[in-house]
Amino acid sequence: MARSMSPDASRHRHYQPLLQVAAAVCLGIAIDRYTAIVYAVWWGVASAAAVLWSVCLRKRWDRSAAIVLLIGCGAVGGLRHHDRWYFFSDDDLGWSAGVEPRPIALEAIVTESPRNITSVSDQAVGSVVKSRFKIRAIRIRDDETWRGASGVADVQVDGAVEKVAAGDLVLLFGRIARPSPPLNPGEFDFAAHYRADRKLCVVRLASPEGVSVVELCSTWNLFARLSNVRSAAHAWLLRNIPTDQVGFASALLLGYRDMLDRRDNGAFFRTGTVHILSISGLHIGILALFLHGALRLGWLRPNVATAVTLGVTLSYALVIDAEPPALRAVIVVMAAAIASFARRPALGMNLLASSALIVLWLNPCDLFRVGPQLSFLAAGVLAWSAERRRKQVEVDALVKVKAETVPRWRRFIYGRWSRFGRGLVVSTAICFATTPLVAERFHILSPISLLLTPLLGIPIALALLFGFFTLTLGWLVPPLAPILGEVCGAMLRLIEFVVQRTQHWPGAALWLPGPSQAATFGFYTLLALWALWPSGGKVKPAIVFIALVGISAAMIPRRAELDDVALRCTFVSVGHGLAVVVETRDGAAWLYDCGKLGSEEGAARAISGVLWSRGITRLERIVVSHGDADHYNGLPQLLDQFSVAEICVSGNLEAGDGPAMRYIRQEATRAGVPIRAVVAGDRLSAADSIATVEMRQPSPHEHFETDNAESIVLELSAAGRRILLTGDLEGLGLERLLAQPPVDCDVVLAPHHGSARSNPPGLARWSRPEWVVVSGYVDASGAVREAYRSAGAKVLETTVAGAITATIERDGTLRIETFRH
Repeated sequence: MARSMSPDASRHRHYQPLLQVAAAVCLGIAIDRYTAIVYAVWWGVASAAAVLWSVCLRKRWDRSAAIVLLIGCGAVGGLRHHDRWYFFSDDDLGWSAGVEPRPIALEAIVTESPRNITSVSDQAVGSVVKSRFKIRAIRIRDDETWRGASGVADVQVDGAVEKVAAGDLVLLFGRIARPSPPLNPGEFDFAAHYRADRKLCVVRLASPEGVSVVELCSTWNLFARLSNVRSAAHAWLLRNIPTDQVGFASALLLGYRDMLDRRDNGAFFRTGTVHILSISGLHIGILALFLHGALRLGWLRPNVATAVTLGVTLSYALVIDAEPPALRAVIVVMAAAIASFARRPALGMNLLASSALIVLWLNPCDLFRVGPQLSFLAAGVLAWSAERRRKQVEVDALVKVKAETVPRWRRFIYGRWSRFGRGLVVSTAICFATTPLVAERFHILSPISLLLTPLLGIPIALALLFGFFTLTLGWLVPPLAPILGEVCGAMLRLIEFVVQRTQHWPGAALWLPGPSQAATFGFYTLLALWALWPSGGKVKPAIVFIALVGISAAMIPRRAELDDVALRCTFVSVGHGLAVVVETRDGAAWLYDCGKLGSEEGAARAISGVLWSRGITRLERIVVSHGDADHYNGLPQLLDQFSVAEICVSGNLEAGDGPAMRYIRQEATRAGVPIRAVVAGDRLSAADSIATVEMRQPSPHEHFETDNAESIVLELSAAGRRILLTGDLEGLGLERLLAQPPVDCDVVLAPHHGSARSNPPGLARWSRPEWVVVSGYVDASGAVREAYRSAGAKVLETTVAGAITATIERDGTLRIETFRH
């Protein structure tokens, strides 16, 4: 006789797959990941079968079947992510690359037409032209033999590449390297970003001569033709959009953000309107709504208008190579069109969920990327607000009759004001939902976005529409293109004007370390609980209150505890450049240099990541050692993001009127930060005198032959230990330092990035260091390393070890830590 189950036991049986999958994951971690994969696949198939049985044979849908389906989707999705993240072909191009660049000869298919970008590298280098395109590897040369290869990669060329198009078979001679992993705390992981797109390497070419076409594109290569259409559209914009707005138009219409001016990009970022610069659901939605509305004005039948709208939207998405936010909008348009054909209601949350499933199936790594996360959060709020509006009670007849007695002009104004108010409410809801994630990833709050998002809605829509007209009607009727382009440029100019004017308003943007990942996860867990909780009662307001209080408390900057620390000195890894963060026990923090060769944004990004990871929002001073750009070009962005009490420069640099001092003075004046001239003998001490900082070089009224020789040299002392910071000291300035009585140093910064011209043997004998830190120099011969090691010092390089932290504890213990082991 068969035994029967109790109702509770039968209900709990539906949760067994969840326990089985959890057990499989634990088993895979403990024993072998492939066991977990097989187990997850098994229960994914079993769960799907259980749902089909429940729905198709039992003719009903219950909550337990939905839970089982969710488990099955999670299991299969985990398998898909694992396959995409871990499994690459044995002949993938990435296996030929290492962290250090190495020469390579490669045959590949161009998958995206090259685009030439003119940018300002820095004030010393000036404007440079570079090209970017994407490839799919075919063959790679090992010595004298060629072997098959696979995989995709980005190609970066110093110079303009001409006469190369998507679909062409090309021969490349350059260098290949893997994207660098994070080298500093709080730094963006470019290696993981590339890997999420299944790119394990980057190919760099020194000149356009490194690219030669072997075979032209086939006529039947559809994807190549689409990429060439995108390039042709970009060229058309260059001819018909005003020059000062062509970069903005390229980003808005085609997704090319490389041509944007850095300061314009920064203004949109600070005001929280940076989503305007990338093709997102907003752009796709405006195009689809306008086109469908225009076609419904008596021209076509509803179904035909829907079909044409769907076709145009899909074509546009294929041409621009849609990113996840745009792809989400395209899928929503497709699902809404199918619902229209089937005469079924198009529910916002269902459309959003279906688009999420497709986007994540195409690339499950997008689940962990901030762009798709923000996109789906904003879309979820929009869907929620639309659903709530549909559920609102209709206005009664008396109110309608009363409204009709009001003059038409007042009704028009009231209607526009009401729409603006609804837009402001939705903008506030989106800001509430996305702020913790933006603060955690980008360390910024932009209250001004609450006003700008609804305010700029109409100019953005007009700019998009006239931009589309320029690409379509202007192509069909060429004389119209410049006129349409001028209107588009005028709208873009208006948007840029408003953003530029409001970015520096008091309270427009607030920079802060941001909440931890755990606090952010807790906030969104509560947000999901609030969305799923039934309406009514006091539970939902309580959940909102707890989420607000918790995330607000998590955003309050907190400095790391330094109770047992007398002095902490962090050498930031900025490539060829220098930045040293100095912290003392009393909470003071300051910088010694803040630059990087060729990339002021890269320098500021690395430095700010270190500062925010320590909870630092204020700098007592920024010391600029001398007038080379790779020691100060990160200054503008740091002055925007942190409160700085003063900027210290040498007396000689301050007395001069060279380009370096003009640049520093200009940025200091803009930020309202005073400049202080310091000379040898000045002491910058901590308030509690546990740590002292004394200048060794240069002496007042001393002038040397180069800026490097005039570098500020600082001696940091605490608990009987010494750290020597030397800038780019060399030549006569170095000789003057070595002529002083020797000093026993524990840590020495190798002058001039470890250059052999900085007399390593002489400095090693004079300072007798235990540790030598080299910032940004690769000593291929090993002579510099050997010079310091022969004196008994250990040599660390920031380009290899990442950020290097030297901590002097109150009892005199010296502790050296590196970010990369």
